Amino acid sequence: MQQAASATLPGRARTLGVVAGIASLILGIVEHVFPGLALLTWIFLFAIAFQFIGIDRLIAGSTGPPY
Repeated sequence: MQQAASATLPGRARTLGVVAGIASLILGIVEHVFPGLALLTWIFLFAIAFQFIGIDRLIAGSTGPPY
């Protein structure tokens, strides 16, 4: 049988993974130090998500059949 392709990621993907990991660690520490900031971040993210959902539902309701 033929061996599977190499399981390593390309250089850019590995770099992006490392940067994302470092950013996650830093943001995690910041949110442990300032818990109010974590709550405000969640509220902000939910507000953005609800805006996208609202726009999606408006477009779907006005142009297509009900789902």
